[in-house]
Amino acid sequence: MNFALQALLIVAFLLIEVLIGGTRLLFSVPTYCLLGVAGCLSVVALRRPAMPARVSCLVAMAIFAGYL
Repeated sequence: MNFALQALLIVAFLLIEVLIGGTRLLFSVPTYCLLGVAGCLSVVALRRPAMPARVSCLVAMAIFAGYL
């Protein structure tokens, strides 16, 4: 399933670039629909058991957020 999602994303981004670079809404709507389908499928397909976050990762994220 991950391969199918990756393929959808790659095809959508390639189509955005090919169809006038996504600047005209008429040409970019089909590719945005592909991105939406890939997003909806990823919510359903990527069910994994929740793992607790490591404290070191949380501390690093807090330091980075504080830096920003």
